Amino acid sequence: MRANCTLTLTAIASGWTECVPMWLRNQMLVFEGLQNLCGPIVDEVYWGQSNALLFFLLAATFFCIERGNRYEAGAFVASAIAFKVTSLAIAHLLLLRREWRTVIATVVFS
Repeated sequence: MRANCTLTLTAIASGWTECVPMWLRNQMLVFEGLQNLCGPIVDEVYWGQSNALLFFLLAATFFCIERGNRYEAGAFVASAIAFKVTSLAIAHLLLLRREWRTVIATVVFS
């Protein structure tokens, strides 16, 4: 994983990617970035730790709420609750904020 990141940065710095069309270069960079971000999450799940995954799920929840996607936010909260019960505090927070659609989606997806 780390060698792949170094190789990509070296290729960009050396100008190797200039011979690749711009649309493909952008897709390559996005794919490499996602691949490098997923590495630590995969490692944590492999070792039995779920904290990074829970952080991702809860961050995605609030991102969806800010964007107005209440039902998708409920799905993220439900999956976070499935991993660790301490995420029920977020469901309680949603009740206090009167995010009814998100709470209903959480119950349905649970």
